[in-house]
Amino acid sequence: MKPIALLDPTPVRAVLVDIDDTLTTEGKLTAHAYASLERLHAAGLKVVPVTGRPAGWCDHIARMWPVDAVVGENGAFYFIHADGRLQKRFSDDAATRAGKRARLEAIAKRIFEAVPGCALASDQAYRETDLAIDYREDVQDLGLAAAERIAALMRAAGLTARALSQLGPAAARIVGATSIVPASVVSSRRGWARWPAAARRPPGRAWPSNCRSRPRRRCCSMA
Repeated sequence: MKPIALLDPTPVRAVLVDIDDTLTTEGKLTAHAYASLERLHAAGLKVVPVTGRPAGWCDHIARMWPVDAVVGENGAFYFIHADGRLQKRFSDDAATRAGKRARLEAIAKRIFEAVPGCALASDQAYRETDLAIDYREDVQDLGLAAAERIAALMRAAGLTARALSQLGPAAARIVGATSIVPASVVSSRRGWARWPAAARRPPGRAWPSNCRSRPRRRCCSMA
């Protein structure tokens, strides 16, 4: 991969960027990262964070950050500024989402029975389309075997759930979903390598570490 300074920014019209440990550093959005978003926006580029974080987070990001849209819960919906207001658009209609939500609640109950000590992730109340189970973030560490068991139960129930080998050894939650995320969404981290000069960091300032560096303690599934 070429250094960012050698890339030609001319054809770039939009920047899609992951949030956790790509835009953030050790779980925090730094002033410099936020200012970079502002410079991109001021340069006339479309800025779109793409994340697995819940709808509640995405609503705040879309309203308060200098961005044009936000893709949340791994592609289940997006917020976009259009026609003078913020709009939320889902991949599924309301009836389909309600059915999937009931299904996720039933799966969660089965997981709690099979893996004592796990719990809904702290941000589950703000999620609309997926299920996040905490196995060591805000609960006592249940170990990797319990995490693998949670992921296996999600997949057995027909959910899409990442294996721990994909999440990394510091994972803390398992997230399950009832649909597969479009390839156009999961490839969004490429946008970080396409940042034009307007958003480059000053000399001597390092880019944020990659997404596997920050401790994670939950497992996530989508419907």
